[in-house]
Amino acid sequence: MEHLPVLDTALVAELRDIMGQDYPMLVAAWRRDATQRLEELTGARQADNREALRRAAHTLKGSSSNLGAARVAGLCALLEQKTMSLSEVEIDSCLVAIDTAVSEAGDALQSTLD
Repeated sequence: MEHLPVLDTALVAELRDIMGQDYPMLVAAWRRDATQRLEELTGARQADNREALRRAAHTLKGSSSNLGAARVAGLCALLEQKTMSLSEVEIDSCLVAIDTAVSEAGDALQSTLD
């Protein structure tokens, strides 16, 4: 999934135009939601609850896709689709990649506010 861009810059530009002054609030809401979903993913992994893991990945995928966080959305789609068949090591690796992608997307989105 590293081949996916951190952001879909065309979508982000479109959102900035459409949202205008409200765009910073949209970015802030995504950052709060992404943090909460990362906590849910971690909790589900610790509880070995693959259905909860799948649901949290699905939710983060949707919000990330809507905001143009392409890499986060792609990684979450992979986790959502393969949750039941991945090994614990593969799940852990995917969660690390999602966490990194959320951080990168947050930084990239923040730079669109400047």
